[in-house]
Amino acid sequence: VVAALAVAWVGSVDPAAGQDADGHITGTVTADDGGAPIEGICVSVYAFVSGGWHAQVETDSSGSYDVGGLPTGDYKVWFQDCSGTDTYTDEYFDDSIDQGETTPVAVTDGATTPAIDAGLAAAGRITGTVTDDETGQPLAGICVTASTRSGTASGSDLTDNGGFYEVVGLPAERYLVQFSDCNGTGFITEYFEDTTRYNEATRLVVGAGDTVAGVDAGLTAGGHITGTVTADATDQPLAGICVYAEGGGGNRSAQTDGDGVYDIDRLG
Repeated sequence: VVAALAVAWVGSVDPAAGQDADGHITGTVTADDGGAPIEGICVSVYAFVSGGWHAQVETDSSGSYDVGGLPTGDYKVWFQDCSGTDTYTDEYFDDSIDQGETTPVAVTDGATTPAIDAGLAAAGRITGTVTDDETGQPLAGICVTASTRSGTASGSDLTDNGGFYEVVGLPAERYLVQFSDCNGTGFITEYFEDTTRYNEATRLVVGAGDTVAGVDAGLTAGGHITGTVTADATDQPLAGICVYAEGGGGNRSAQTDGDGVYDIDRLG
């Protein structure tokens, strides 16, 4: 990651003032568990009202950073583990994982706003394997998503050729895990543990720095409903007709092709 990226002046900040601006935001990033400085954390600055991106730097070996070239205005500051290890959870100033609850940081051109610090918590992860429920063979390319009920935190991964996945970078929270066939090969979406119903899903508790392993799934190949739609008067096939199937496992739909044929899959 480049230490200081080009500045794009947008939103509530005066573009003309931004051309020669020299406001600064400085601070230090440390680990929640012990307070050790963290190197290589990306610190991004956004206009508070519009959310437009302004600049990004990385923390140095002492955990310190300095974002400069800022016009007068209010900003959001985002701390992100961009090391590729997903060791720490992302957060906004001041100590929020929800962008909507971030505290504005006021900057004056030519001055420094100091002590915009962050203590990052160790990230958790959820791992497991997805297989074909009938054959027991691993399924590659299955989308696995872990999300909180509130939607404030989530993560996702794609299963590899061995059916293994690893959702990383998770804040300490309770998560619902969904397995969906993003290959379109006909497997029914389900939630951990072994249910197609959202309200029956098991909520997994992930603590700071924890790995919750063995969150596996065996997906079932869905049934199909197929048919042809024609015009009553002419018996000619009709393309682009939406066909819906409603059942206990949820609603599915398909659209007729140029021959009037439809195929509603992943039914169970």
